[in-house]
Amino acid sequence: MSHARPAFNTSHPIDISHSPETEPVHLIGDKKIDRPLLTLLGKALTKHLIYPKSAIDLNVKGTAVIGFLLYPDGHITDVQLLRTSRAEVLDSAALSAANAIGPVSHISQYLDKPKWMIIGIIFQ
Repeated sequence: MSHARPAFNTSHPIDISHSPETEPVHLIGDKKIDRPLLTLLGKALTKHLIYPKSAIDLNVKGTAVIGFLLYPDGHITDVQLLRTSRAEVLDSAALSAANAIGPVSHISQYLDKPKWMIIGIIFQ
C-alpha cells in the first residue's frame, strides 16, 4: 500500500498544552491537516513529550520533523525522523513521544483511510 507523503509546510504552527514547569513546545503540521486533527495529535504527543533537561540547561532549541502513518482507529505506525533538529537529544525526544502514543481517540471523524502525517515538533 503506497501513501503519498505531502510536502511539509511550516506556516501553520499550533500551541500544544504544556505545564507551567516545562519549556514551550509547539507543533507544526502540513497545511492540509485539519486543525482539530492536529490538536488531537498534539494532545496525544504532549502526554509523552519531554523537553530534555540537558537541552534546556544548554539552551538547545530546534524543530524535529517526524512522519508516521495514522489510521482511522487512532493508532500510528512507521514513525520516522524526516528532518533533524540538529540535536540528537531533541530528535530522540520527538521520536520517543510519537512511538509512545496509544491509539488516539476520535481520529475516525477526520480519516476514513490511513494517512501519512508530517508533524514538526518545535522545541524552544
